[in-house]
Amino acid sequence: MKFVSHKISAISIGVLMGVQLYGLVVVAAASVFPDVIEFIIPGLTHRGISHALYLYPLLFVLTRSIGLMGEVSGMSFIVQYNLDVYVVLGCCLHILCDMLTKNPVPVLPGWKYSFKVFAAGSIGEIVLVIMLFISAAVYLAEKGGI
Repeated sequence: MKFVSHKISAISIGVLMGVQLYGLVVVAAASVFPDVIEFIIPGLTHRGISHALYLYPLLFVLTRSIGLMGEVSGMSFIVQYNLDVYVVLGCCLHILCDMLTKNPVPVLPGWKYSFKVFAAGSIGEIVLVIMLFISAAVYLAEKGGI
């Protein structure tokens, strides 16, 4: 999926899940992390380890465990405001959206998968993003806002 599609999709799904405004900001930022990190760390290939779906739940368990122990400065803040939840949610939504495209992503070590629903940047992607956005807008309108 395209960069902007990841952000709109993640925010829309976050709204539908009832995520608060600060959480939506974190989810949106994290929704592009798997792609952005590939530009930061030399040698990472697109849809390689940064797109490994199995790594992000492990990251969550690690940060939540350390935060609950309260032994690392700042980690209790992360847990208190569920920032680890929102980061992992954004990253996993990115990967799940990428799984809808024709190019596979690593689900487990040695196993890549794709649902092959549409090509990245295609009309299918645009329709999905618009549908998610409209769903979130209708939800917010009926709820009366965030």
